[in-house]
Amino acid sequence: SFGLVSHWTRRVSLGLFSAFLLALAANMDGLLQLIQRGGAAFPFDWWRSSRVIPDTINEFPYFSFLLGDLHAHFMAIPFLLLLIGLLAQMAEGGQRFNWPAFLMSGAALGSAAFINTWDYPPALIFAAGSLFAACRDFQADAARSQWRRVAVFAGSVVGVLLVSRFAFWPFYQHFAPQITLKSLRVVAAEQRTGMQYFLTIYALFLWGILPILLDRLWRLAPIHRRRTRETLLITINTALFLVAALLVGAGVRALFISGAAAIIFFALWRRETDALRKTPLLLVALAFAIVAGCELFYIQDFYGHPLERQNTIFKFTYHVWILLVLGVPAVMGRSWQTLRAKAVRIGWAAGVALLAASCGIYPMFATLEKTNRFRSGDAGGLFYLPTLNGSSYVAYNHPQEYDALVWIEAHLDRNAVMLEATGNPYSYFGRVATNTG
Repeated sequence: SFGLVSHWTRRVSLGLFSAFLLALAANMDGLLQLIQRGGAAFPFDWWRSSRVIPDTINEFPYFSFLLGDLHAHFMAIPFLLLLIGLLAQMAEGGQRFNWPAFLMSGAALGSAAFINTWDYPPALIFAAGSLFAACRDFQADAARSQWRRVAVFAGSVVGVLLVSRFAFWPFYQHFAPQITLKSLRVVAAEQRTGMQYFLTIYALFLWGILPILLDRLWRLAPIHRRRTRETLLITINTALFLVAALLVGAGVRALFISGAAAIIFFALWRRETDALRKTPLLLVALAFAIVAGCELFYIQDFYGHPLERQNTIFKFTYHVWILLVLGVPAVMGRSWQTLRAKAVRIGWAAGVALLAASCGIYPMFATLEKTNRFRSGDAGGLFYLPTLNGSSYVAYNHPQEYDALVWIEAHLDRNAVMLEATGNPYSYFGRVATNTG
């Protein structure tokens, strides 16, 4: 993330900010917990911050690191970053088609479906956008027909799809997805995300792009182009309509803001000519389009009411976080340029700093709470802490079984097969396989 953003912006500070957002930052729930407890830091509810929107899961990378549960969405992070980097290389290729990056992009796209199937739809959309930018530059010669440009673009999308499938062909021979488009359902109005939850998760990102959003909305306003009585009436009525739409319902507000942000950044991406600026704009547009889409549709799986949206929000908004921690810092330089007055610039930068500090509260206190403040046996903690040995808790809680597991490792052949009972997830079943390999 540091490498990509510093490459796009030529600024080390924004690259470091992106790395902070990806590896350390959380949502605003840590600050809300401090406020609700009157400033008391402990006991800190480190689990609650991943369940901001009711009846859903709202994980972010640091929570995944802290939890240490090796799920597919967690393992896919570096591979998704690899795909974004390769496609950005394609978009910045200029007049020459980058065949090595194209083939590697296809393999990386295939890994997105192989490692975490939920990654595939947004990864495919992003790939199509990046290839469109690459083919547009490659076919920039005015002598070439528009149809030939379309043909090259369509051929590149089909080609990258074929590479992605062929690279993991043995996997697809036996893979049957549990969830398909037939499982698509419409989100009920009462289940949409409330504004307070939306801002708890995305406040920092929204503040970072706010100057560009306001600047583009102002440029789109009819009164800005031609000040007549008619344009004044149109502008006033449009503003009143938007205010009414925001007041109709809490869910409509989140849908409206995320949808508007997606449309504006998509329009900016279409008009942008600088290759280094195109990819971040596409990332932000895709991120907020996903947020808006999750307010309209969800994928029905084995969870019943009221958890219908749980997996959809969980898996797709995890992608959103990755896209925003790359896209938002990369466009913040443009946000700074849109602000003319020095006082406004200082106020906006101060807001970014305060929100970033608020998002840094969770990593500090959640880590201390989860690790029992790193206390060892001499300081009132468990006697085997601190340790990197994941089996130490077995020796503490089940010493006789621990001795048996050690004996198995020492005396049985590595190819021996042992049959043991299975049980519920996150239980003590499967301990022989877990602790002996």
